[in-house]
Amino acid sequence: MINSILDRVRAVFFICDNDGTIQYVNEACRKYLKYSISDIVGQAITDFIIEEDHKKYELLCNAADDEKYWEINFIKADNSIEMLNCYRLAYDNCNVFVGRCNDANIVRLQEELMTINNEMANLYRELEKKNRQLEAMNRVLEKQRNEISQKNAIIQKQLDVARKIQSYFVKSGELKLYNLNFKFDYAPAYDIGGDFFDIIDLMDGKIGVFISDVSGHGISAALVMAVVRTIFLKQQENLTNPSKLLGEINREMNLIFGREEESFDELYCTAFYCVINTATSSIEYCSAGHPAAWVLNGNKKKDLESIGFPLGMFKKADYENLRISYDKNDKLVFFTDGFTDFVLNCSFQNVDYEQLFKTMKNSRVTEHLSDCGCVKDDVSLIIVEVDSAEK
Repeated sequence: MINSILDRVRAVFFICDNDGTIQYVNEACRKYLKYSISDIVGQAITDFIIEEDHKKYELLCNAADDEKYWEINFIKADNSIEMLNCYRLAYDNCNVFVGRCNDANIVRLQEELMTINNEMANLYRELEKKNRQLEAMNRVLEKQRNEISQKNAIIQKQLDVARKIQSYFVKSGELKLYNLNFKFDYAPAYDIGGDFFDIIDLMDGKIGVFISDVSGHGISAALVMAVVRTIFLKQQENLTNPSKLLGEINREMNLIFGREEESFDELYCTAFYCVINTATSSIEYCSAGHPAAWVLNGNKKKDLESIGFPLGMFKKADYENLRISYDKNDKLVFFTDGFTDFVLNCSFQNVDYEQLFKTMKNSRVTEHLSDCGCVKDDVSLIIVEVDSAEK
């Protein structure tokens, strides 16, 4: 807008920085001196003043605003000389040199300069108004940013509390029951997650192992996990019967998360439950759409496959108990599908199961996740081996 105003007047305008480098010239300047913009802008103004008038230019630079006109000879593009009557307007970061030719109508030039002055004043007032509006908007945005930061801090504090509470339900550690050594590990994808597992001493040499994975991640999955845990802990009379236990959990989940509510359509939970009988070296197990547990012997793997719908997906779902025997050299591995992703994506493409078991036994899953950014699911893992020192 300033350019269009200055281009309308006959007076010559040079705008220079404090070092005398030309930043802008108006149309009148280009007309009188016959230079293109690229020839002038970025050059020192003294390059266009005859050497004999450099002293006058220095005096002009040191003169007070509008003190008087100085006759300064400028070199035109065709090397002819054009004398301009110049005066200076000084600002903090630049000098504005205004010049007129000898044949210019002084009265008309003064009128034009007065018009420019008025338009510049109006423009300044408009800019001041816009600045005040922007400052008001910035204050509103700053207030909103602070409110969002405060709310985020509250949410993060609540997540920290939730993570601490969940760490009592699902944790990493080790346990020995009868002649079996258990090691279990948990790494949520976010602050809190939807995996849950439990290991229960059923007495008389029997151990119950439950592992589950709620659909989704984060807060919603963690809340559903808490519900699944509550339902599971109520199943004391069914802990020795895997199929009946999963059937009861499915029934109660459908009562709570009925399919009549669209918001619950994607809420379900895969689960695997087994009873390990150390006296008979047998495992009775059942699955509800969960990844099959492994029985490892050296580098050989056997999957504990079982057909069953995920919990909470259908009101009517049948679950079946299956049985398998194990020997003292077998290792058992229970996991959620986050561990499957971990295995497939973290340099275990050709899986050496014996080496994988040793790795998981001697380190935590979280120690390897940093090398596997593609894993974006909760990871739960339980590994079991017979204590060779016990008979």
